[in-house]
Amino acid sequence: DAGRVLAHTRLQHAAALDALYAAAETAPDLGVALDRRGAGWRVWAPTARRVDLCLHGPAPRVLGMAREARTGLWTARADGVRDGFYSYLVELHVPGHGWVRNRVTD
Repeated sequence: DAGRVLAHTRLQHAAALDALYAAAETAPDLGVALDRRGAGWRVWAPTARRVDLCLHGPAPRVLGMAREARTGLWTARADGVRDGFYSYLVELHVPGHGWVRNRVTD
């Protein structure tokens, strides 16, 4: 109310992450891809410390995703999955708040 700044965030140059993880540009499409064995997921979250895939549906479960350091992409695979929906749990550092975990959709 007094017009004083109580908290702030830092700015990040718009192209900084694009430059650091340029190899992701040639990666296959993001999201989910079905094949005869099941499904594979790929999400770009280069600043995340951890990403988990949450499968909702007939057999709910949480799968840890693997990070590709060169691209900042996280991947997971689940054989036998043919239906249902999914979300991600993404853990990242937020200046002024520390490590936070958010559930996000694709």
